[in-house]
Amino acid sequence: MTLFSKRSWILITIAFAIKTLVTTMIPGVSPDFTNWIQLAQDVSDQIQAGMIPQLGRFGAYTFMGVFLVPFFLAWSAFPIAHPAFAAGLLSQPFSIEKYSLIFMMKLPIILCDFFTGLMISMISRKFNSGVAAKAFWIWYLNPYTTFLMEYYGTFDIVPTLILLGASYLGLQRKWVGSGFLLSISSMLRFFPLFAFPFFALYALRQKSKRATADFLVSFFVPIVLILAAQAVVIGSVTGLIGVMFDVPFRQPWLLTFIGFPLSSFVNLTLFLLAIQIYLVARFWKSKAWLVDSALVATLILLLSSYHEPYHFTWVLPLLTIYYVLNSDWALLYALVFVTSFLSTMTFWPTDLTTAYLQPLLGGLFYGVKSVYLLRVNLKSFGWKRETILANLTGMRQSLRLPPDL
Repeated sequence: MTLFSKRSWILITIAFAIKTLVTTMIPGVSPDFTNWIQLAQDVSDQIQAGMIPQLGRFGAYTFMGVFLVPFFLAWSAFPIAHPAFAAGLLSQPFSIEKYSLIFMMKLPIILCDFFTGLMISMISRKFNSGVAAKAFWIWYLNPYTTFLMEYYGTFDIVPTLILLGASYLGLQRKWVGSGFLLSISSMLRFFPLFAFPFFALYALRQKSKRATADFLVSFFVPIVLILAAQAVVIGSVTGLIGVMFDVPFRQPWLLTFIGFPLSSFVNLTLFLLAIQIYLVARFWKSKAWLVDSALVATLILLLSSYHEPYHFTWVLPLLTIYYVLNSDWALLYALVFVTSFLSTMTFWPTDLTTAYLQPLLGGLFYGVKSVYLLRVNLKSFGWKRETILANLTGMRQSLRLPPDL
């Protein structure tokens, strides 16, 4: 059975062409887009000089830089002028050089945005065969996802798509492919690592030693091989360990995701993650167990830290799948986008008004994320909406509260 009808494919092709054109005409307002281009150029220069890009120089951005090199090299092959500082073209007026660079460097975003829509449809169809087209359009026509990716010009959708691929293969019981993709996505951006315990738990639930072994080996082997290559370049394993420990201090934004310390040894993110692992292992009954657990892992990560607006891209595809399969909470789904957008608008205060509003709007956004995390857990426990409402009504009556509370 094909994923979409012929008519749907025609409409999707038209939408893809229009979105590609619009995306190319938007330079990307985030300084990160300029930084990513510069990263791709620096890594490309190293590779062309016969050197392996090192963690000691590029840190957490090393592997994403390697991923972007083919797109930068493709632009470098165009028969046009290529300045020494390619990212400087973004500040210039209209030119072939500028917009060809924007197109080639945004091509990963354009393609991953499109294939994310397809992957959302494929995963959703496994649980409900009639929602494939709906799932694609909810994702692809969502103005906020377009705003975060195409407007900001950030590449977080790349590892997010690969995480979806790992989820899909896990649902298909293809453990080698699932582990490999989860490994690759974790090297591109660190956040899929937080989904690893849930993937491993899902493999263990299959009650097959072969499934668990296939997943674990395919996850760890690529990481070990890459680190071994880095150790060779650096000169020793101890040198590699020193470089790895130094990365969070040279790129301190990484440390914000472990949350504030609860004690000398425990931080908020790890504490919440441990609780969530226990709840999933002990109580969850969700049919979409693997996908929902990846959603709560990323929600916890973004709930316990003060993150950049575009990091919410990590959650959005999984959130879309959850909404498509549980569309009875449409208001909550809309609220998460509204509060996220309002919080984004005040993330970098430019005057006193936005400075005063930022804590309020940010608080609303975090509140909605908390409600979603609670909602996913309650649903996965087997609680239905009617059960929750009945329990709330019973609590009101036992406390003798007025009916309007």
